[in-house]
Amino acid sequence: MKMHDPHNIKIKKSEVMYAGFNKITRYFFEFSGFDGKTTLSMDKEVFERKSAVAALLYDPKRDCVVMIEQFRPGCFVAENIPYPLEIPAGLIDKGATDPEEVARKEASEEANCDIQQMMKIGYFFPEISFSSRRIYLFCGKVDVSKTHLSGGLKEENEDTKISLVPVADLRKLMEEGRIINSHTLIAVQWFFLNLEKVRKEFS
Repeated sequence: MKMHDPHNIKIKKSEVMYAGFNKITRYFFEFSGFDGKTTLSMDKEVFERKSAVAALLYDPKRDCVVMIEQFRPGCFVAENIPYPLEIPAGLIDKGATDPEEVARKEASEEANCDIQQMMKIGYFFPEISFSSRRIYLFCGKVDVSKTHLSGGLKEENEDTKISLVPVADLRKLMEEGRIINSHTLIAVQWFFLNLEKVRKEFS
């Protein structure tokens, strides 16, 4: 499939609308249509957010994955769901350059797990129309035999409940629509598509 040539897309100007923990910038674009003749213009506000990582943690000996719950304002305001099931995740802060290392740090902080081995799943843009955020996904081998069932960094107001979910139950949760977080859903679907490979790699 031939991709649309990006070199005819021009940013005519930009205006910072808000700058806090995140930044919102209004961009004014000019670009050619797919026919190569039409010139189009568009102005869009782009939510410029830090990229993030997430890791699905799998214990092959116990055939279970580690899921966490913590308060999430967005889905609470939207649908009164305060504690959705998800996999450990966190932002790539300034100065951090290796998403894999950030994934290891978040697994330790949020789920009390040390990743012994890691497989790269990939990355995606969760909101391609208006956000610059990328989310990098990994699958990590862990041993949950000594995992405490609560975690999070108190200095960051994190309070996480940790659950050890058997793989069979995880499939049911997915099929019943209990997983509503995008990076968790993508990672879980990848996990089941590659379960034989994961088990072989982590054996």
